[in-house]
Amino acid sequence: MTKVNVKDIDETFNNFLMELEGAEKGTKQVLEEVEEEAGRLISEAAADAKSLERVAEEAVEEAKRTVEERVKLIVEDLREQYTKKINEEVEEYRSKFEENFEKAVNVILQKLLG
Repeated sequence: MTKVNVKDIDETFNNFLMELEGAEKGTKQVLEEVEEEAGRLISEAAADAKSLERVAEEAVEEAKRTVEERVKLIVEDLREQYTKKINEEVEEYRSKFEENFEKAVNVILQKLLG
């Protein structure tokens, strides 16, 4: 039978407990550092999200202004096109009216004067 040295076992166990305690302290420290880093990252992410939100809002506003300008130009172009077309048609009808008016006056005068 082997002789068991209680002193050696006790010393080994105490060393194990000290190492375990050191590992526990190290783990707690690492966890605290991880929590701090996570908090910092979350804070940065929130700031980045706010910044991105502002950029997106600015992009939407710029797109809105661009669309409004384009619509305004399209409406103005259509207005000019229709105004030109209407003026051309008015001029055409005026010309026909004047031509017909002169003919009508001549016909009436001929009938009256014989």
